Amino acid sequence: MSAVQTLFTIARGDRPDGHLVPSCRLEMSGAEFYGEEAIVSAFRKSDLGVSDNANVIESASNIAIFDGEMVLFADILNDNVCRIWCLSNGEPIEAEPAIGVPFDPDMNQKRGDVIVSASDYPELDEEVLQHVEMIGREISRRGTAGQGQFDYRTRAFLLRAFNNRNYGAALFAVHRLSSGTVRTAGFSYVAARFQTDGEKLASHSVVQDVSGEKAVESKPWRSRVK
Repeated sequence: MSAVQTLFTIARGDRPDGHLVPSCRLEMSGAEFYGEEAIVSAFRKSDLGVSDNANVIESASNIAIFDGEMVLFADILNDNVCRIWCLSNGEPIEAEPAIGVPFDPDMNQKRGDVIVSASDYPELDEEVLQHVEMIGREISRRGTAGQGQFDYRTRAFLLRAFNNRNYGAALFAVHRLSSGTVRTAGFSYVAARFQTDGEKLASHSVVQDVSGEKAVESKPWRSRVK
């Protein structure tokens, strides 16, 4: 992925698969954000995006993308994005009120909104896997907090998946970390059913384990260090 593609990707609110340097800084709508997760989340909140008709100007160390009243200006090092400025007429964004902490529930430093390993699902047709991944990304982007809350960091892990001809089902475990002043973790199971039409995803719907989510939220927080 080139640096230009990385900028288009994060502007859509999608993860760029590690093509931001770890210390990358975004200045946007009156706030500052550091690191891939915070930067991608900021663009998701803003819902700005960059159109395919945007004008791109490049040099060895900088990229400028002009799209109407929005501009992305970035520092580049070895085709990796190091720093970003976003100029727009959008609404101000509140920076995360808490200190940034690592969030890696699977403990193996994988990136992405949904964690899927094709070899784990022998009853899932290979051509259907991409649809299951798409559903997982959609769940992660939407989050599971409900009531208009925004999940600052979310991961969906595929636990089970199978299909029988044109119909299939998948079970995801969704972990999240809130963006509040006091960090709170959340967890929920989400099941999806889907229908395919040839190589296309014809329809899908998801059901969240609301009862289980309420049980997690009701448990008191306990310090692991006493």
